[in-house]
Amino acid sequence: MISKKIAVVGGGIAGCSAAYALKQKGFEVTLFEKGDRLAGETSGNPLAVMEPRLVRRQDPGSEFFVKAWRYSIALYDHLHAAMGNIWHRNRGSLFMPGEAEEKARMQELADTFPDIASFDPDQGLAYPNAGCLFTQNLCQALTENVSVELGAPTTLPKGYDAIVLANGLSAFDAFGKNPMRPNRGQINYLPALENTPLKQVISFDGGYLTPATEIEEFGRGHILGASFENWDDARNESWQTLSAEDLDQNLDALSKVRPDLARAWQEAPLQGRVGLRATTLDHMPLVGPAFDAKKVKEVFKARQKLHHSQRGVKDEADIPGLYILSGFASRGFTAAPLAAEVLAAQITGTGGRFLCPARQRKKPACRNWRIPFRTLPALTRTRAWLIQMPGVYSPKTSVRP
Repeated sequence: MISKKIAVVGGGIAGCSAAYALKQKGFEVTLFEKGDRLAGETSGNPLAVMEPRLVRRQDPGSEFFVKAWRYSIALYDHLHAAMGNIWHRNRGSLFMPGEAEEKARMQELADTFPDIASFDPDQGLAYPNAGCLFTQNLCQALTENVSVELGAPTTLPKGYDAIVLANGLSAFDAFGKNPMRPNRGQINYLPALENTPLKQVISFDGGYLTPATEIEEFGRGHILGASFENWDDARNESWQTLSAEDLDQNLDALSKVRPDLARAWQEAPLQGRVGLRATTLDHMPLVGPAFDAKKVKEVFKARQKLHHSQRGVKDEADIPGLYILSGFASRGFTAAPLAAEVLAAQITGTGGRFLCPARQRKKPACRNWRIPFRTLPALTRTRAWLIQMPGVYSPKTSVRP
């Protein structure tokens, strides 16, 4: 039995997934959340819409999200069967194309992924295994056998063999540079329409609409989301204010596929919630060991004369015992469980290369699931870019049981 102690910082879907994956590996895990409940911030929408991210091109990024979808569905179904009340009772979702040109693309996606989607020209692209998740119930299920400390201080925990930073944009608060950027998203709560019941999620270009559910401090209603807005500075807390313009924007997107519903909610009150997503330049999450940026530059410079296949920095610049799991943007509930498994495999030294492109699986640099880096600029985009601060983190030991 592995006896290493690991601290996971962050109680959203990334942190809870990391805690679950590491506990399954036999680690002693403690999860630290600064708020008063799990799934209370970016992951805290009353319902999380679980839909696959499908694209026609085949590359490592799209391959990861397809694998992540299949893995997450299996995990959530398992938790729902064991504990119940993880999924909203109305499973399935329907993507409704707004333009005629989209129908050809939808048909191609259904042909490419027949186990995930089916296409009806009169309806749209159907995902029978998609649906809505009760976020807090899910996070409670993932951490059932994990020690959880709520209201935890924002400083890094001490006395652990390893720390996983899975607290979104705050993962880089203790360091000098943040490779992620904040993206503001607003969802709106709309009164339930009893005479127009929705049997499943409908999604469309620019948003989604959930079936009716009970919403705390609102009552029974639907969730319409979600806006996207680049936000320059997360410290500027004006992002927390609900915007009437965003409500209009969400209703306008809905009107392109269901104008009857959009008209019914034209006078809806401005209620909902806002969150800041942690996004990356290449729209892929950051998963793996953190490393010292200064050391990276030194090692990379020393290898300039080597063939590009031998320039990978690999372990030399890693900060022992410090790991990153962040940058999921709006795809956390789809991508975090599998990304957490990859991270757990890296921590135990048992692999994680299975997500690399087939032609690159034999390359040493492919121990991280992202595309092996070849130049320093690419490196800054493909792994957590940290500048080590003296005294901020002093690892006890490397954690490779």
